[in-house]
Order: sequence, then structure tokens, then C-alpha cells
Amino acid sequence: MRKILIVDDDAPTVETLRKRLEVNSYQPIVASQSKEILEKVKKERPELILLDLILTNENGYDTCRMLKTNPETRDIPLLILTVRADTEMKVKVLDAGADDYITKPYDHQELLARIRAVLRGRGEKKKLMEEEKLTSSGQIAKEIAGAISNPLQRISERAEYLLAAVQKGKAPLDLLTDSLQIIQREVRRIKLHNSNLLKLNHYAKFGFRLIPDLNQTIENSLRFL
Repeated sequence: MRKILIVDDDAPTVETLRKRLEVNSYQPIVASQSKEILEKVKKERPELILLDLILTNENGYDTCRMLKTNPETRDIPLLILTVRADTEMKVKVLDAGADDYITKPYDHQELLARIRAVLRGRGEKKKLMEEEKLTSSGQIAKEIAGAISNPLQRISERAEYLLAAVQKGKAPLDLLTDSLQIIQREVRRIKLHNSNLLKLNHYAKFGFRLIPDLNQTIENSLRFL
């Protein structure tokens, strides 16, 4: 079931909304204050936040801005519940980062429709991001393939030449030395590229998404060789 976090301090409203969501196959999670939101998000990972703009002793606009600037919550769609319907309010909540809003008293069918629309928009955004990651990964794979294919080709050619000379009994010391030096140089080049890849993987562990999936990128690279 898709989880939805309700942030509202009015118990009757929360109970009615909770039942409506459960009937429509959503799993509601409740927070009565904005300071509870981050804890609920970390624990439950909701796909949508329903935020009442008027919480006791709190500024709903500030809460909205906090949610949209915090890395833990900024990518979670935010739907505002409000008793105000004036243009100033609409502009302020949208400028604060809300994805949509609905005015109280609201029709529950309309609210559910807005929830579906916001979640659908989130799904489309995630799909687009995944497509961009795949495109980036494919480009990096081609660059890796280009970087290591030339050294591999030179190693292969030199090894074939050296093997033919040995088989013919024409492999003087200077030829062996020259060939092994070439192979050694190209191996060092490949090791350097491998070292750079390991560094990229290290950065990715700390949140620098230079490569969406390093293992898959390397596998893709080998297909170009």
C-alpha cells in the first residue's frame, strides 16, 4: 500500500481522512506537529505528504519551505490543506514549493483525485530521472570502452607478433624486450583507467552520483570492445 503522511492537529479531521485513505487502499501515517515529520519520513518513507496549513503555534508556509529544502523530504510531493481560498494564499503555498493544494471543506472524491494526480506526476518524474541516468551511463560506458580498447588492441597485436616470432624461432632478445615493454606500458594504461573508475566508485558512495550504477556501466563498456 502506498503510504501518505497526514500532518494535522485536528483529531476529527485526521480520523475522517485516515478512514477515507484506508478505504481507498492507502496507508495513512499521522503527525500532529511539523517537528514530527522528519522522524516519520525516515521511519515510514511516505510517497506523499498532506499538510494542514494552519497548525497550532506554527507557520504553515515555513513548514512547507522546510520540507522542500530538506534533503530528506524535498522530493516527496506535498499537498496543502487550507481553509483559505484567496489568490495570495495560493501564490504563497506554490512559491513555498507545494505541488498542489485543496481548500476546506473539500469533497473527498476531489481530494483523492488530486492525490492520484500528484502521485502520477511523481511517478513520471522518477521515470524521466531513470531514463536520464541510463543515458548518462551509456555515454560513460562508451568513453570507458574507447579508453581501454586501444591499449588492449596494441597488447593483442604485439602478443600475436611475438608468438609468431617465437614459433618461427626468430625471437631475438631485443625483440622480446621491445615487445614486453610495449605490453607493460599498455597494461599500466589500463590499470590507470581502472584506478580512475575505483575513485569514481568511492565518490559515489559519499553521494556524488557520477555514475548511476558502476558495475552495470563497466558491463556496458565491455560490450563496445
